[in-house]
Amino acid sequence: MLAPLIAIAAAIFMMGQEEPPPAIGGPFTLVMADGKPITEKALEGEYTFIYFGYTACPDVCPTSLATLSAALDALPKDKQQVTQTLFVSVDPDRDQGQELDDYAKTFHETFIGVTGTKAQIDSMIEAYKAYYKIDKSKDEEFYPVDHSSILYLMGKDGHYVAHFTHNAPPERITKKLLEIL
Repeated sequence: MLAPLIAIAAAIFMMGQEEPPPAIGGPFTLVMADGKPITEKALEGEYTFIYFGYTACPDVCPTSLATLSAALDALPKDKQQVTQTLFVSVDPDRDQGQELDDYAKTFHETFIGVTGTKAQIDSMIEAYKAYYKIDKSKDEEFYPVDHSSILYLMGKDGHYVAHFTHNAPPERITKKLLEIL
């Protein structure tokens, strides 16, 4: 008889409690187009989207980046300027330097192409609960890269705010940005 009352009391108590945000993100060091390091400190002061992919991706990456670009373009210009997007290439053998950054910027002027060593990428992938796998078993040059396709939105403090799947409509992303900007 006492157990159901305790369960009800616990449920009522928990109803007023907010769940802590997921532990997504954390320290990282990658490399920008000019060869300079970029760390999680670059997230501070702006709302930052993080997206893991690669430039030779035939469909998911271009679709995701175009969707995000459309969502940002629906914002007033001043609100676009308080956002940035890190396109993190998980394929540093093919993606690096100015070509990587140029690829990112073809989608939006606020996008930044970055990559790093395998160890640096793996560390960031783990912190963001993301995934990738490079398969060079059949072709050393034109190989596929399987990867997660999540747009992570980090707040001005560098902490996780929200995420969107690659097939989220741009309007949903814009709506979330307008709520927080």
